[in-house]
Amino acid sequence: MSGDEPAQPAEDAAGGSRASPVRPGPGLPRVLGLLGAICLFLALVPGGCMAGAGYWYARTSAWIEAAEKVPGTVVGHETSTGENGTQYAPIVEYEYGGTRYEHRSSLSSHPKPYDEGEAVEIYVSPDDPREAMIDRWAAKYLGPTLLGGLSLIPFIVLIGLGIGLIVGARMTRRRMGN
Repeated sequence: MSGDEPAQPAEDAAGGSRASPVRPGPGLPRVLGLLGAICLFLALVPGGCMAGAGYWYARTSAWIEAAEKVPGTVVGHETSTGENGTQYAPIVEYEYGGTRYEHRSSLSSHPKPYDEGEAVEIYVSPDDPREAMIDRWAAKYLGPTLLGGLSLIPFIVLIGLGIGLIVGARMTRRRMGN
């Protein structure tokens, strides 16, 4: 047998071949552990987004708590046209401290969220009455809810994958006797 020929499996007494069980190489646990650590490190991104969403929610809630609720009237809509058609952002007029103000919502939708002349409640900052927010769930909490909610699944997947890979690396290391 020359050095260029592949080794043939040994034959057992019945004439069949005996293949030895495949054993992972010594680098496999290290690779699994490294991949697990990378997944846990990457989980910091959606984890940070969820922390930011919590902070955003807390700040919005604190601002609403300090604001005063006053009646307002929808006086029109600011329109914008894009790929999804025409979007409408309500313009609300309100009075605070004897002065009339106008608030243009940063949220738009289709169809129009309110009819012109419709009464709405609006939160107004006592420190700066030009700073206002329509009392509408989407205006108050849509941003933090989307950010936190959309970050939750990648966070859970990366944490689970990272822990699974690290545990798999340790189990492989034990099986190999290292």
